[in-house]
Order: sequence, then structure tokens, then C-alpha cells
Amino acid sequence: MNRVAAINSFLAKSKGYRSWAEYQIAVQAAPYAERFNSVEGRVAFLEDALKQTDSLLENLLQQMIKNQPGLKREALREAYMSLLSPDADGFGKYYPIEKVDALWAKTVIDQGFSQADVDHINRDVFPRENKYTHAYMNSLNNRTPKSVRLNASSLNMAMPASDDLSGWYPANIFIIQSFFTDSMDAPRVAFHEGGHALHFTREENPFGFPWAYGYVEIHSTTQEQFLMDKDFVRVTAQTREGAKPNEAEIEDYMRNVKIQEFLTFRIILARALFELKLWDFDYETSTDNWTDRAVKLWGEIISRGTGLKGTEAHGVDQTGRGPFNGPHFRSGEIQYIGYSQATVSAYLSAGELRRRLKLKTGRESFLNQPSMAEELIEGYYRSGYADKFPLSVEKFTGQPYSVTSYVQFLADGILEHSEAANCQQVLPFAARSLTAPPRGAPEAQP
Repeated sequence: MNRVAAINSFLAKSKGYRSWAEYQIAVQAAPYAERFNSVEGRVAFLEDALKQTDSLLENLLQQMIKNQPGLKREALREAYMSLLSPDADGFGKYYPIEKVDALWAKTVIDQGFSQADVDHINRDVFPRENKYTHAYMNSLNNRTPKSVRLNASSLNMAMPASDDLSGWYPANIFIIQSFFTDSMDAPRVAFHEGGHALHFTREENPFGFPWAYGYVEIHSTTQEQFLMDKDFVRVTAQTREGAKPNEAEIEDYMRNVKIQEFLTFRIILARALFELKLWDFDYETSTDNWTDRAVKLWGEIISRGTGLKGTEAHGVDQTGRGPFNGPHFRSGEIQYIGYSQATVSAYLSAGELRRRLKLKTGRESFLNQPSMAEELIEGYYRSGYADKFPLSVEKFTGQPYSVTSYVQFLADGILEHSEAANCQQVLPFAARSLTAPPRGAPEAQP
């Protein structure tokens, strides 16, 4: 890996760039607006998001650690974050794994997508021997026109009308998942990967124009919002024995899932910053090698993201994801920032969807809203890739792309009083026991 990093530095400099990170961002420049087309611009976005959430994290950590007598904060590492955070996954008993795929398919139809859309998305959802365990979507082919006409004088290309089904080859998409146990991870992954599939089922991009990673993750993350929609949860949550959650359980879940989302957001911000700084370095001439620098940076940056100094004191936490077993970091693709960009974009997009739905139906909930598909297809899926990110988000939402409103949304869900912006008091919750070994931090879904 050290040799690869040195070669990458040499290649980047041979093309006129100071580092591999700067070179990769230049390669990705076409679908991004200028603010994200430099190392400095991306670092500024991540640093701003961390700064805006520092005080909220500090108050939340104080409350979580207070609920666990005997813990010493300076000894805690990244992997403890999932154990300190409140339990939202336990709500998964209301989403038995054998019913998750059918629920996703029904929800797609209820949004106004067609049965044909569902049928062209092949899902492999249960584990088996030697099966790849990481969830992912593979678009073997997207929606493709059967013919394209070229105007010889203007060189403009005309495609079939979008509603002319005879003029298009349908998409052919596969999703690999492994639903092991009844937890909220199963429906979250199903809706996330399904969101990718819906996007590529309806996107019209026959010439393969590139899209920003922050853009392509919007659609998967937006579909996850169903599981933060109280009306949807109230109607769909049910154990295999037929029991429904009471209102107190739903309220606890809604609060706890926001806390988990916030902690995950902090971690993906830190990971994206780690990736940028790791590869914004000259490994060809420096005496510092990639592996040593990765360990050092991981300790510094992940400690800041989690607020747990043990990562810095003890180096790489082998029970967490770490800089070595995460392919994002080894590959040097400089795309991890896309997860944080998409998280903010999904919140803004979901808010705009709710506003439009309320105008049409009088309800903000995503539950049984058959006009959602049209809003998503026309607003995003069909040709949103053509706008430089985050212009497509700003066009859809009608507001500037900013992390501030998303931070306030999380704060309002976490804090007890209306003065959420002041981070005065964190809601109490029942933290889980820390007798079990750490399992790793909340994972950003690829």
C-alpha cells in the first residue's frame, strides 16, 4: 500500500497536481459545482458541518456517558459509539426479515411506480453459504432508448418520448442483500438499495454522462426517510405474531433513530475528512509512509468526529472500520464525502416532498402518496445528473444547499426544549449495557 501511494503521488505530480486527492477531484470535476472542485472546498464543507454540530455532540456525549457510571471518556474509542447510543435497532422486531422485501415492493407501488418497475429490480435478500454479505446494487443496464436520432445540421440528438414504452429497453437491476436478524438494518438497507434501483430504473442517460457521488446517493438516502416517517411506521410496524407498537414505543424509536442518525453523520463527516487529508500528501518524496500516516490521521480525525479521545490515544481501533479494511480509503477514489453530501440532500429533498404532498393531499406523510413517483422522476431521476451538484438539489428544493437546516432538524429531535440551537439539555434515554464487546460505529450505508 505504501508503494501504491508513492506511485499515485508520482502520477498526480506528473500531470501537474500536487497530490493524488487534488488529481482525483479534478477527474471528478464535470458533475460538481465549483465549490466542491478543490481539496480546500471539500475540506471547508466538512469542517463547517463538524463545527456546526460540535456543541450538540458534546452535550449528547455528556448525557450518554452520565448514564453509564464508571466509564472514563478518555478511554473510549470509536467502536463504543454504537454501544453508547440509544437502541433504535430493537424496533426491528416490528419488521420481521421475511416481510421486509414485500413491504419495500408494496411501498414502491404506493409511491406511484409501476409493477414493471418493481419486476425489473431483482432482489437477493437472504444469506446463504459463501454469499457476499455486503449490500449493493448493480445496474446491468439502465433504461436505454432503442434508437437515437441525430440532427445532421444541429448535431442535437433526439430520444424517444419518456412515456413511449415501446421506444425504450427497460432497466435490468440486481440487488444483493443479506437479512440476518430482525433489526432496523434490514428495512433500512432494503429501502436504501431500492432507492438506487428506482433511480437507475427511470434515469435517461444513454450517453453515460457522469454524476457526482453526492448526487447518486441522494435517491437511496431519501427512500430511507420512510423509516423516519411516523405515519408510515405506525401503519407498517408489526411483529410476526401481529403485535403493533404503542405510541410510546414509536416516540422512543423516532427520538433514538435521530440520535443514531446524528452520530452516524458525525462519523461519515470525519471519515470523509480523513480520506481527503490522507491522500492530499506527497508520498513519493516524504519520509512518512501511507500506513503510518493513516494510523496517525485516523486517531486524530475520528477522535474529533466522535468526541471520544480513546481513538487518538490508542491508535487504530481494530474493532471499528479503520483505515485499512475500508476499501473507500485504500482505493483513493476521494468519494466518501458523497455520503455526507447525500445525507444533507436527502433531508432537504424529503422536506420539499412533504411540502408538495401537503399541498396536494393535505398530508405531509410519505404513507400512501401515489404522486411521489412523478415528483421524484421528473424532479430528479430522469435527468438530474445533468445539473452540477448541488444545483439539482437547489432546483428541486428551491433553497440554497446548506447543512444548517439539517443540523437544526437533528437538534430538534434530540433536545428536550425548544431552545435546541443552544444545546441546553439532551433528552434522557435508556442506553444499552456496555458489558458486550464493542461492535463498531454506526455504519454509513454504501
